[in-house]
Amino acid sequence: AKTVQIVLLDFGLPCRNNLAIEKISAGRNVVVAGLSTPVRVLIRNAGSEPSPATRLQVTVGDAALPVQPVPPLAPRETALVEFTSTFPVPGSASVRVSLPPDDLPADSVSSLAIAVQESLRILVLDGSPNPSDQESASFALAHALDPSGKGSFGRRVDVQSIEALTPATLGTYDTVIMANVREFPVSRDADG
Repeated sequence: AKTVQIVLLDFGLPCRNNLAIEKISAGRNVVVAGLSTPVRVLIRNAGSEPSPATRLQVTVGDAALPVQPVPPLAPRETALVEFTSTFPVPGSASVRVSLPPDDLPADSVSSLAIAVQESLRILVLDGSPNPSDQESASFALAHALDPSGKGSFGRRVDVQSIEALTPATLGTYDTVIMANVREFPVSRDADG
């Protein structure tokens, strides 16, 4: 039997003062243009010394947002800093956060790319015989979610009968709501 010997040599310098941005994330699965979105930043004191209170610089696109306070942290302690931002137009957006430079400045800066949608796509599946009837539950629900019917409130709602549902239909929506659906219609593929 052959043996393998592994030798690890530590050439790193000890970091006494090192705040690290461990994670930055959007607080919503779907970010919609014009609606406030929480952004969360997890900060860890990766140094061997306690860190004093400091500040987190935030930039969304080219615009600087208000500085966010970061509390004092003991070694290995974390803090979650949360702020909100509104992304005005659909498309790609970026958030950049940074802490003051320290013993290891590379982990003091982080960025997040965000896909901003025009609206949240909602499908209301109605099991009643006439889903377009103004007295149907789906009609009232659709108008409560999107009063204008044009996606003006960050939600675009389509109403469809359960019989018209196809697997391809579901992939184009962020949320599916069922009203008066007792069971899914039975459909068979080529295998039976």
